[in-house]
Amino acid sequence: ALRQVFEVETHPDILIGYYNGAYLKPLNVDIDTERPRPSPDLDQVIEWMGANPDLFVSFERPKSGVQVSIQKSNLRFASAFVEAVSALPALLDKRLRLDASAHSYDLVIADASKHHVVKAVASEITDGASVLCLGDSGTIIGNDHELLSHSGGISVDAVCCDSRGSWTLFGHEKSGPDA
Repeated sequence: ALRQVFEVETHPDILIGYYNGAYLKPLNVDIDTERPRPSPDLDQVIEWMGANPDLFVSFERPKSGVQVSIQKSNLRFASAFVEAVSALPALLDKRLRLDASAHSYDLVIADASKHHVVKAVASEITDGASVLCLGDSGTIIGNDHELLSHSGGISVDAVCCDSRGSWTLFGHEKSGPDA
């Protein structure tokens, strides 16, 4: 959708952070053809999910890569899924991490960080300028917490209780895409 909005000549200058910041590419790169190198740890979790269909209302094998998103609506019991996946060796050893948003759980490589995007953008802008970050899940357990926990962090939904960031412009009146 962003390619439709911005002029083609600007695409190489627009940095996109995919998969919770695990894969940074300019807008002119098609990530369907230029995929990130798959994580063997994540591949093992994908195999485990396929072997545990009872956790899911429906299960479609995700693509291999650096992140797997599981829609909460596809889980029989979210708490059972979280408990089971959290006991896997790759999560216990902190090679992978489980993040939550309002609608999904993300299994990502441990060093993935939306803050990588902020750092990359900040390195390209004028000294003293700020990076404005928008997200929807700024609570302490939200998948946007790290991204929004600074003075330039704006949430269009859940915020953390840290006065240094994760601001909301709309309170509880509007959230998500409407905000």
